[in-house]
Amino acid sequence: MRCAVWKLLFFTFLLPTLAAAQYRFDHWTVDDGLPLNSIYSVIQTQDGYLWMATLDGLVRFDGVRFTVFNKLNSPGIINNRFISLYEDAQKDLWALTEKNGVVRFHQGRFSSYGESEGIIPPYVTWLDSDANGNVIIASEQGGAVRFADGKFSHFDGILQFSQEASGFPQKSKILDCDPTSCLVNGQRWISPLNEYFKDDGLLTAAQDKNGSVWMITEKGKLVRVENGKVVRIFGAADGLKKHPTNFLLGLKLYLVSLDEEGSLWLTDLETMRNELLLRKSDNLPSETGDFFTSYYEGEIPALIPFLVAKKSFQNSEGNFWFGTWRNGLYRARKQTVKAFSTAEGLSERNVYPIYEDEADGTIWVGTTNGLFTFQNGRFKRIEATKKFNISAIGKDPTGRIVISDFSRLYVWDHDRFIPFLHDEISKLDTYDADYGASIFAIHIDRENSMWIGGEQGLIRYKDGSVTRFTSADGLAGNDVKVIIEAKAGGFWIGTDGGLSRYQNERLTSWTEKEGLPGGTIRALYEEADGTLS
Repeated sequence: MRCAVWKLLFFTFLLPTLAAAQYRFDHWTVDDGLPLNSIYSVIQTQDGYLWMATLDGLVRFDGVRFTVFNKLNSPGIINNRFISLYEDAQKDLWALTEKNGVVRFHQGRFSSYGESEGIIPPYVTWLDSDANGNVIIASEQGGAVRFADGKFSHFDGILQFSQEASGFPQKSKILDCDPTSCLVNGQRWISPLNEYFKDDGLLTAAQDKNGSVWMITEKGKLVRVENGKVVRIFGAADGLKKHPTNFLLGLKLYLVSLDEEGSLWLTDLETMRNELLLRKSDNLPSETGDFFTSYYEGEIPALIPFLVAKKSFQNSEGNFWFGTWRNGLYRARKQTVKAFSTAEGLSERNVYPIYEDEADGTIWVGTTNGLFTFQNGRFKRIEATKKFNISAIGKDPTGRIVISDFSRLYVWDHDRFIPFLHDEISKLDTYDADYGASIFAIHIDRENSMWIGGEQGLIRYKDGSVTRFTSADGLAGNDVKVIIEAKAGGFWIGTDGGLSRYQNERLTSWTEKEGLPGGTIRALYEEADGTLS
């Protein structure tokens, strides 16, 4: 079992693209069920669903499929043009429309509210909450109203600082700003930038969990403001990347920046620690188009899909979600694997078998140019195997490591590999005049029998005797690719003809006739509940 798991992991480790960035991107568009490719807001509600605001309805995503709610299929929705989303303390979803008020999703039903509730059109700009968790709806034309106990009333108090917009408390928020002012805790707050920067307006701003306001200017400066006063201007000496573009809400407040080469970075504003999110040279799905085609303000690159912070956030699983202009939905997931290379001593890129010795924890790694061991974070080549093409690794009945050089078996004996000699097993080498019969699997079962799988079927070596199994004995195919222990007893065998199980001295097989999607099985994994993949 451990051999199969490590084999899978090392195939993953050696993919060349994994070392390029710390995050992997997944992408969805109208081809996957979105009504439009432009997304104005994205949040995760506390029931785990992802919701998106588009100009052609609200969209709910369960991780597999999209469900679209609009005025044609959902009573209570009177306008399909949605621009912002918010979840209140009662777990109701609120959605701002472009010009016709707001929509509330409560207990599976939609309701629309507008001028008759004191929400003055045409532009409703902000959703937030008061100290008791009641929703506050702000309008440019008519101030703010509060929704409490099922009723709307005028509101002129202080907004609640924290919100639950992503399924967990966000101790920071994006501020509603224009080039000269922001809405801070329900009050219009005049930007102090003009005292310091002539001809430089406010691009966007956010408030962190300590109440400090962070501002990005139109010319790319990052400024921290406390109590209405500029207290610090950040630059390269503070770890800031060259072009800050926006803020991103999550477990912490992040800054999204671009470096000189056009790669995208996340900066934790508490520590100023940077993480690479996306290299300009990384290959994303072809549908994305060119992320780096827009320039403004003296050739500062604008990464189009990431410009609007209200449509980007970090969810409770630590993934970053980005709603984009014209390019659909993206998820950035932290890479959970490490790529090993020459820096750790692995001088060969073509890795096939991996085996973990449970006795001492040594990992044996087979390549097309020899065998390596992996201990304490470093690889070491077994020099005597440098010209070997390792196709399988396992153990013999005495507990010694056994490897195959495709057709020949060798056993680790007194710190060196020597030929594993047995008259019947050695006949495997007569299958092909030039290369012999390739061996792809070596397995020790619970009865200490050694099983060898390859191009001449399945071989059992026990107590000095050898037994061969082929399709004539019930094996699914005569070319065995993989063998793993079965949790319920016996073991599973993947072949070029299908799947077999050996248990209680019997072979049971399944092929495409029994519903397998394909005949050749090269890898197997059995989960804790017995599910076989």
